[in-house]
Amino acid sequence: MVLYPGGQGPGADLQGLDPTLVFYIDDSSVDLDSRRHTVLSAIHFEDEAIAISAILRCKQALGLPPHEELKWNAKGVSREQAYAIRGVMLPVLARVRGTVVIHEGTKTDAANTLALQLSDYCRDQNAAGFVCRFDQDIIKPSSFFASARILTPPCVGVSVHDSRLDQLIQAADLFTGFQRLRIDIGTGRVDGKKAIEADVYEDETGEYPLDWYLFAGLRYCLWGQYEGDPDQPTKVNLGFGLRIFSSVPAPVTDQALQHISKEYMGCIH
Repeated sequence: MVLYPGGQGPGADLQGLDPTLVFYIDDSSVDLDSRRHTVLSAIHFEDEAIAISAILRCKQALGLPPHEELKWNAKGVSREQAYAIRGVMLPVLARVRGTVVIHEGTKTDAANTLALQLSDYCRDQNAAGFVCRFDQDIIKPSSFFASARILTPPCVGVSVHDSRLDQLIQAADLFTGFQRLRIDIGTGRVDGKKAIEADVYEDETGEYPLDWYLFAGLRYCLWGQYEGDPDQPTKVNLGFGLRIFSSVPAPVTDQALQHISKEYMGCIH
């Protein structure tokens, strides 16, 4: 058999194929009305190779070797170091697309809900299916795959990774942390009006409220549906890229999610 470009068969012509999306997934938790909820975030990159290079460049700027895990909430990380990590990584994460699930049940419950959410997202994006790459201690791969593979579009692959050894799982961890921070601002655990120094407009350093800084950097990330004035649209994330399953009263969850359930998408300059 001779193989050559332009030959016939299902693997020959790759033009026009619907993509299969690869998601990197990490977890956190949040207390709402004194009830613990699992938070799962899934992100995918338009170009994983470029994303890894961007992360490595951020590590270099922070004075870290490429192999060192990038975490802002690890033991021994100072507040100044945490701010520096957030500052260099937010522009990288601003380019990802992703989803968030908040679930009062177990991590397994949250992961099964996430699979359905990712399948819905893939259908919206005309994707053929999706692959899930989880951080450790979230799922049992065979059990997760047994239910996720029968979705339409289906999950066509699942794996578990050590975040210390995977640059993109580290990015998922930071993305989850940013979303958790926005929830904490909503609940009042974190002061969203606290001024931070950051580069926002063409390398012009200034002081900005923390809640606005996170909004400006992350508002394009979550899958949502646009509504309202085309010149000043709003993106509704709740029910799309943001899903919550909780017995907590609606006023409590509404307050917690006020910064991520809906986002203004007009000009902010």
